Amino acid sequence: MKLFKLTFLLMLTPMLLLAEGGSVYTRYALGDLNYAYSARRMAMGGLGLAMYDQNDIGTLNPAAWSRITLTRFNIGLNYNLYGLKDNTTSANYSATQFSGFSLGIPVQKSYGISLVLGITPYSNVMYDVTEAQSATLFPHSLYFEGNGGISRSFLGLSYRLPFIFDIGASIDYYIGNIDYISGIDFSNHAILNTEFLKTYKLSGVGGTFGIISDDLLQYVNSGSSSELRLAFSYTLSQKFDADTSLVVTTYSNTREEPASGSSTDLATGKATVEIPSRMGIGLSFILNKAYNFLVDYYTQPWSQYKFTDQKVDNLRDLNKISFGLEYRNPDTRAAGFWEHVALRAGLSYEETQYVIKGTEINQFSVMGGFSIPLDNVNTLDFGVEYAARGSNDNNLVKENLVKLNLTLNLGELWFFRQ
Repeated sequence: MKLFKLTFLLMLTPMLLLAEGGSVYTRYALGDLNYAYSARRMAMGGLGLAMYDQNDIGTLNPAAWSRITLTRFNIGLNYNLYGLKDNTTSANYSATQFSGFSLGIPVQKSYGISLVLGITPYSNVMYDVTEAQSATLFPHSLYFEGNGGISRSFLGLSYRLPFIFDIGASIDYYIGNIDYISGIDFSNHAILNTEFLKTYKLSGVGGTFGIISDDLLQYVNSGSSSELRLAFSYTLSQKFDADTSLVVTTYSNTREEPASGSSTDLATGKATVEIPSRMGIGLSFILNKAYNFLVDYYTQPWSQYKFTDQKVDNLRDLNKISFGLEYRNPDTRAAGFWEHVALRAGLSYEETQYVIKGTEINQFSVMGGFSIPLDNVNTLDFGVEYAARGSNDNNLVKENLVKLNLTLNLGELWFFRQ
């Protein structure tokens, strides 16, 4: 417990030094997407579709739940550092976010039936941009802000088929609020300033399906100590209902300390948001029961994203490929503490959904992490990711991101027959 508190405090310390904010590219569509909420998946490339782990609950492929042997509870925390730079200026921001939780219960182990529920972030919007306009008759600043995102709640089951596949499915409920703020702030306090607040409140229902093969090497060499598995995951397209509102506020003095102001509701209404389906395929190869190699590919055609039946500019199809490696001592009877520490590494390349001024925004990431055993079935998992995204071409912003994840992974035997 002392170790957990110390780690938590160390993660929060930089918040006192940096302003809160995030990526400027989250201004478009629904913002940045979240894939894996746990430190284990994050450290191995961020996907892990074919990763069977009886001590961890993945959220991208429900078929992986079929190997859960104990009732498991996972909860995580993210701390993100953003370094932003264009051709003239630079800025640093930080943000701490709840990365999600899940609860998995093995209902019938021999059939691979597990019940899993949880809440994870689906997307995140967080940016703060200010542009000074001093070479004018009335010097002023233009500012643009956004915050909010979409959360995904899910409830699903897994099942082991009587042949070489395990399957799983979940019902997903999405809900969230996103605020977009834009305004003008004059240096001359005699001129009224103006701010526009556009709010979207979204909700909708979807579903995720997954399949994982059994060990394919056993059909080639029954005595092999290695394993090879293939996986497939598919998330249905969603059509959200959205309540929209637009509020304008005028005020004097400064934005931080408005002396007086008035707000007016300009418009309210209903809208629809159509999010395209996403699909992933993965491969897992376990060598000598100690080394787990992962290869994953994920895609989502964001060029088909629609708001009120209209496609949105600055979007393209998303593609992500990742590689991961985990080392875990196969001898569970080892007495030494360090012999039970699991080590992980990964990297990924992502063609993000953003296209700004004709420039495609791509991201390259390097990851790593480890698990500290609390006992035989409980661990404290750490993950870190460094990512470089975008470029300074066409006066765009280049971003360097450092993401830290801390996940508490607990397991316990809840239900058993006497």
